[in-house]
Amino acid sequence: MKREMVTPAGITQAMFGHRPDCDAPSRNSINTLMSELRVKARYAGIAIENVRGEGWRLTSDGKARARELGLAA
Repeated sequence: MKREMVTPAGITQAMFGHRPDCDAPSRNSINTLMSELRVKARYAGIAIENVRGEGWRLTSDGKARARELGLAA
């Protein structure tokens, strides 16, 4: 089973791609954002794992929980 992953570049594009006039956030800013998101998602039973040097992805259990909550397709 292929696991979907989001990269820092993908997050930057999703958040700021429509605003070419603004500076993109630093890698550290993206890492901090994802760290905070992982903590908040954990409270809902959704686990996001870090793939060092590549990005982030939902664990199998996290993906199942997100589907239960209606947050993932």
